[in-house]
Amino acid sequence: MAGYIKILTLCFLFSLLINAQTRQIQFEHLSVEEGLSATTVLAILQDSRGFLWIGTYDGLNRYDGYSIKIYNHDHDDSTSLSSNVIRSLYEDDSGNLWVGTWSSGLNKFDSEKEAFTHYSHIPDNPKSISNNKIISICQDKNNDLWIGTADGLNRYDAAAKQFIHYKNDPEDPQSISNNVIYSVYEDNSGILWIGTSNGLNKFNRQSGNFTRYEHNPDDPFSLSNNSIFSICEDNRGELWLGVFGGGLYRFNKEKEQFTQYRNDPGDPYSLSEYEIFSVYEDSRGELWIGTYGSGLNRFDRKNERFINYTHNPNNLSGLSDNSVFTIYEDNSGILWIGTWSGGLNKYNTGKEKFPHYSYIANNLNSLNNNKIRSICEDSSGIIWIGTEGGGLNGFDKEREKFTHYTNQPGDPSSLGADGVLTVYVDNSGVLWIGTDGGGLNKFDRETERFINYKHNPDDPTSISDNVVSVVYEDKTGTFWIGTSTGGLNKFDKKKEQFVQYMHNTDDSSYLSQEKIYSIYEDSRGMLWMGMYLGGLCRLDPEKEQCKHYTNSPEDPNSLSNNNISSICEDNSGTLWIGTEGGLNKFDRKTEQFFCYRRNDGLPNNMINGILVDNHGNLWLSTNYGISKFNPTDITFRNYDVMDGLQSNEFNQWAYHKTKNGEMLFGGNNGFNIFHPDSLKDNPFIPPVIITEFQLLHNPVSVGYDKSTNRSILKKSITETEEIELRYDDNVISFEIAALDFHIPEKNKYAYFM
Repeated sequence: MAGYIKILTLCFLFSLLINAQTRQIQFEHLSVEEGLSATTVLAILQDSRGFLWIGTYDGLNRYDGYSIKIYNHDHDDSTSLSSNVIRSLYEDDSGNLWVGTWSSGLNKFDSEKEAFTHYSHIPDNPKSISNNKIISICQDKNNDLWIGTADGLNRYDAAAKQFIHYKNDPEDPQSISNNVIYSVYEDNSGILWIGTSNGLNKFNRQSGNFTRYEHNPDDPFSLSNNSIFSICEDNRGELWLGVFGGGLYRFNKEKEQFTQYRNDPGDPYSLSEYEIFSVYEDSRGELWIGTYGSGLNRFDRKNERFINYTHNPNNLSGLSDNSVFTIYEDNSGILWIGTWSGGLNKYNTGKEKFPHYSYIANNLNSLNNNKIRSICEDSSGIIWIGTEGGGLNGFDKEREKFTHYTNQPGDPSSLGADGVLTVYVDNSGVLWIGTDGGGLNKFDRETERFINYKHNPDDPTSISDNVVSVVYEDKTGTFWIGTSTGGLNKFDKKKEQFVQYMHNTDDSSYLSQEKIYSIYEDSRGMLWMGMYLGGLCRLDPEKEQCKHYTNSPEDPNSLSNNNISSICEDNSGTLWIGTEGGLNKFDRKTEQFFCYRRNDGLPNNMINGILVDNHGNLWLSTNYGISKFNPTDITFRNYDVMDGLQSNEFNQWAYHKTKNGEMLFGGNNGFNIFHPDSLKDNPFIPPVIITEFQLLHNPVSVGYDKSTNRSILKKSITETEEIELRYDDNVISFEIAALDFHIPEKNKYAYFM
C-alpha cells in the first residue's frame, strides 16, 4: 500500500426521536407496462443525439420520452446484439455507442445501419478481449477505450483493432490487484482509477504500473472491504467509492486519506446499507448512493447526514424498488435511477420548484393526515396546518419537524375536534383554530393547551355554531368568526362573549345566508364575506349593514356564481372573488363583475384560493392545478400534478402566503410550498428527431424493406436527411420526438410542409 492511509469514521450525533425524512420527492416510473423490456435496469446513458439508452436484463432500450425501441439478440441476425443482458453502456467521442453484455462480449452500435459489431473473447487469440463479461467501459482523455471485464482490464487499440490486457501477476505487486474489474473511472486530472474485487488501483500510464489500495486485516486503517463497485469524483476533486459490503468511502487524493461512512442501525441519518451498488454526483453537487436492499441515499453535505428514500407500496410516487443498481443524470438535469426489480425511476428535479409534504407511513415526523383544510404562518415562522381528520400540525420548516395536536377524548384542554377547518394568527400572535364540530379553539403555546369556545343554546353570548369555517381580525381589532350553519359572529376577546348575526329573510341588510366561507377586509375598511349559495356580502362594520351581490342569469355582469370560496384585493386595489364558476373581477365604480373562465385560459372554473405575489400576479388554486394569472397581460400560466403539485385538486381555505413571499396550497395529498420567483420555465431547448417513417401506415426498415419490396431508407431515419419516393407513395407519416424528458406530454411542436 502506497503512503500512509488514514481512515476516519464519522459518527452522527442527531436526535433519534424522529425519523429522518419529512419531505417526499416524487419519482415517475418506467417499467414493462410503459414498454421497458425488463424490470432489471443495469445501465443508463444519454447519447449525443439526446436518446436515453437503458440496459436491462432482457435487451437494450432506446427511449425518446414517448416510446421505447427495443434491441434484442436474434440468432438469425449476426448484426443484432450478442446478448440480451446489458451490463454497461458508453458513448465515445466519435459518437459510437458501446454496449457491454454479461456473457457475450462487447458490442459497437452503428446508428446509421442500426447494426451491432461484436467483440468477443477468443481463447486462441491474445489480442481479443480478455473475457466476455463486460462490467465497465470508460474512454480517457487520450481517446483510449478501457473495458473492465471479469478477467482483466482491457485497452482497445482502435487503429489495430485489438485489445491490450492488464492482469494481476501474483509475483508483481505493481500489477493490477485483481482481474475482476467492477469500475473504471478517469478523474479530472487524467488519472485512471480501477475498482476491483480486491481493492482500488491507480494506474500510471507512463510506467504501466498500478498503485494498490486494498484491505489489510492487520491494518485497521485500510479499506474494510475490497469490492469497489462504483467510483465517482465530486466537484471538490475527492473520490467517492461505493464498496459492496463496506459502505461508502471518501478519498482525499492529495492527503491519501479515506473517510468511511457506515450504517448505524440506531441512527436514521446514517447510511442505510453497507452494500453499495452505485455512487453518483449530479450537476447540483448532490451525492446519491444506491444500495442493495435499502433504497436510495442522498448525502446532506452541510449536516454530514444521509437522507434515505425507500420503496413504500402505499406511495405510488415513491421509489419503485429498494435495490438501486445504477444512477444517471441526463443533459437537462433529470436523475434516472435503475433498480434491480422495479424498472427505471425518473426524478425530475424541476419538480422541486413545488416541494411537496405529505403523510409518510410509519414516520412520526411527517404530516399525520393528507387532507389539508387550512394553512397559516405565525410570527416565529411556524406553519400551522389544519387537516380533515388528523387535527392540527405545526411545521418548523427550518428544522423540517412536524408536531401533532389532536383531540383527546375526556381531556377538555385538548383540541376540540380533529377536523380543523381554519387556522388564524391574530394581531397579538395568538393562534386560533376553527374546528368541524369542536367550536372555536385558542391555543396556549406555553402550556400547549387549548381553550374551547362552543355553542351553548342556553347562552346567547356563546358562539352560534360549533362548525367554524373562518376566523378574521380586522384593522380595528374586531374579531369575526364565520360558521357553517350559524352565520357570522363578532367576538369580544376580553369579555369572551359573542354577538351573533343570523340570516333574516325579512331584512335585506342582514346576511343572505348562514354558511360563511370567507371573510376579507379591503383597503377601504369594508368587510367582504363569501357565502355558500348566498353570494357575496359587503358589510359596513360601522353601520353593521350588508349589501348583497348574487348571480343573475339574465345579467352577464353579475357575480358568476353564488358559491364563494375566496376573496382577495390586489396591489392596485382591485377586488377578486373566487367562485365555483370562475374568477370574478369587481368594478367598484359600476359595481359590475367580469368573469374569467376556462375559455379564457383557466385550467378549471373552481377557484379554491387566491394569493397575490410581490409582482401583482394572482396565484389561483383550482380543482385542476394552480394557475398564475397576470391581470395586466390577461395571461394564465397553468401548473398541474406533472409539475410536482400534490394533486390536481386543491381544497378551499387551504392557502397562505408567508412573510418571505412563499406560497402554500393544500389538497387531499398534502401541501406544496414554493416561492413564485423561483419558478422558471424550462430553458432547455431539446433536439427534435424523426424517430420513425411509415408508408401506408407501415414502418419502413433500413435497407431492403419487406413491406414495400424495395429499399427506401439507406440509413436509419434518425440519420436520414432526405427521402426519395415514387409518385404513388401518397400516404406517408412520421413519428417525431423532442428529446426533453422533463414533461414530454407538455412539449409543443411547430411544423410546416
